[in-house]
Amino acid sequence: MAELRDIPDLMRGSVCERRVKCGGPGCWCAKKGSAGHPGFHLTVNVDGRTRTRYLSGPALKEVQGLVSSYRRLWKLVEALTRVHLDMFQARRKEKE
Repeated sequence: MAELRDIPDLMRGSVCERRVKCGGPGCWCAKKGSAGHPGFHLTVNVDGRTRTRYLSGPALKEVQGLVSSYRRLWKLVEALTRVHLDMFQARRKEKE
């Protein structure tokens, strides 16, 4: 429970790398076999709609931190759920 108080700002979502060819005929990405320019995107489902946002340098680090905090929170919620389930089962056995 104490760890829950220390959770910083968070955001549910995924950060993924996408490679895109820019279309410039002289660009290195136009060469055969090239995967394209790397770029990072945030994908989040809000109100039943998937939203994707491009992430630049500083924003990438910030969003990775927010998503990491969300994963940490989810692990804590899972652990807390296991504890409460065990407590529920123990009380149930005491009554039998």
